[in-house]
Amino acid sequence: MKTTSSVEHAAGNANLAIDRVAEMAHQAVDKAAGAAAPTADWLTERGEQIVARGKKLESDSSNLVASHPLKAVGIALIAGFVLSWLFHSSGSIGSSE
Repeated sequence: MKTTSSVEHAAGNANLAIDRVAEMAHQAVDKAAGAAAPTADWLTERGEQIVARGKKLESDSSNLVASHPLKAVGIALIAGFVLSWLFHSSGSIGSSE
């Protein structure tokens, strides 16, 4: 009979220990989630700001092209030549030509 009582006592102690570990794990998860929440909120806000800036830039660019089409074509041509020259120059570094 004493063996059964000892086994039951050990099982009870094991259950208490498991409950304590589970509670500690739950607290750790809650703490981690609490620490991550402000960062997630900040990232969401920054993402929304970036999207809004992109839309404004798109709108401003469209309005500029509509109001000055020849100037926009000229700027695009110059930018194309400059980029072509930069990429061509950087591609020839280290080559024997």
